[in-house]
Amino acid sequence: MKELLFLFLFVVLAGTQTFARFIVHTYYMRQEPKGSHHIFTVITYDDGKGEIFVTAGEVQVGDCPPKFITEDFCDITLERAFEMEEVNSSFKAYCATKGIDTSQLVSSTDIAVLCNPEMDQFFVSRKQIALIDQITVLDGSGNVKMTLSPSQSALSECFSMQELGPGIYVVIVSKNGNQLKSAQIIKN
Repeated sequence: MKELLFLFLFVVLAGTQTFARFIVHTYYMRQEPKGSHHIFTVITYDDGKGEIFVTAGEVQVGDCPPKFITEDFCDITLERAFEMEEVNSSFKAYCATKGIDTSQLVSSTDIAVLCNPEMDQFFVSRKQIALIDQITVLDGSGNVKMTLSPSQSALSECFSMQELGPGIYVVIVSKNGNQLKSAQIIKN
């Protein structure tokens, strides 16, 4: 619920309130031997009416797939905050001053999962072909029902849900074992 309120405030108020804004604080933590960097990030959003929303945690970037490690006390998740271009560009600018490669930093808005239950299909699209390498479909109990290998030559693909029984499923899109996006689909 807090995530929806946050997005609502961002979309509605950021367009109409000159006081509404994000503030991104970044603090370099450490570098792993394999070339990944850990950066502690605190993001606040002021709606201009006295409400302030906060998220904080660690972001891992560099020679590795990006990873968001969010603290439990946050109003929203770090991954959700990074979907906002203002946050993403501020973070990338900070990393550039440290010489850290952020080319692998993927926003979940770079990937879309859409369901068409009437046709027993779901679609996965992405902005870059090599962005993902596995799609997993889980049932409500977390059991793997399908594991799919996406094409490495198409930006959008259609997958059949015919082998699934009626119900609600979760589609997990990943690269090198790291989850990049999850979405719910419905099979009639």
